[in-house]
Amino acid sequence: MKRWESPLRSPRSAAIVTGAVAILLFVNSLMNGFAFDDNPIIRENEAIHSLETLPGALVSPYWPGEHGQNLALWRPIVTGLYGLEWTLWGGAPVGFHLLNVLLHGLVTGLVVLVLAELMPVAGALVAGLLFAVHPIHVEAVSNVVGRAEVLSAFFFLLASLVVLRERERLPGGKLVLVLVLYTLAFLTKESAVTFLGVVFLLDGCRRDLTFGNLAEYLRRRAPLYLGLLAVAGGVLYARFLILENVARPFPPLGADILEDIPRIWTVAATWPHIVRLFFFPAALVVDYGPAVIPIAFSWNPANVVGVSMV
Repeated sequence: MKRWESPLRSPRSAAIVTGAVAILLFVNSLMNGFAFDDNPIIRENEAIHSLETLPGALVSPYWPGEHGQNLALWRPIVTGLYGLEWTLWGGAPVGFHLLNVLLHGLVTGLVVLVLAELMPVAGALVAGLLFAVHPIHVEAVSNVVGRAEVLSAFFFLLASLVVLRERERLPGGKLVLVLVLYTLAFLTKESAVTFLGVVFLLDGCRRDLTFGNLAEYLRRRAPLYLGLLAVAGGVLYARFLILENVARPFPPLGADILEDIPRIWTVAATWPHIVRLFFFPAALVVDYGPAVIPIAFSWNPANVVGVSMV
């Protein structure tokens, strides 16, 4: 066993410390029951309550019922995990919450390990502690269905760590590992599709990418990018087969007007709000619907700022 080193110098020690802080901070969520979306997706979803019916749930929309297809969500990895847990825990919510808390600890440790590849360990430690305690994670960790966020982040960050440690030439085995992790992340939550762009950003943090050396960089990274594109295409095709669409623009409750006006006006206005929450997470609410983020009917200062930020 390795000798314990200071978390200010050892990425491993820093990851353990921050992961422990994350777990201790959220251990009170073990007393929670099922709430909000936990009820229709887990507690009332009979398709995942039996190992005999679980395979059918894996090739069905994430949301059960008649509106499931309209919501355009398909997350077979997390759906399958819910079904296995239902059998394991006998439907008791404490087991679901326990896994969420442990995953948050693992994800926090991975944040530190990823950042330690890009900055001094002390900086990664501080960032990991901020990630562990940041209130923006409360819904993801304390609600059972937040599992999609946490588990997808686990696969996503693990793939990022492999990419960072192997530089620009991934050996065959590591390349396959990254593609598998990307597939799992994408099948857990749709936002993981962004890993393609994140690889470019991670590489840009480690070297000076210019127009002059971009062609050489892309040649070195071609196997990875082509593999990621193939995975993304395969998952999107599977989504089309199951949902009959790739991504249906279903408006949030109370915002049906967005089906008839350009969405970019409202969507762009949310971007400054999201960035503010990262740095100043005041006035957190359970649902950022039209009552919090008003629908925009034209270009205005908020959505212009949002576009400018991107």
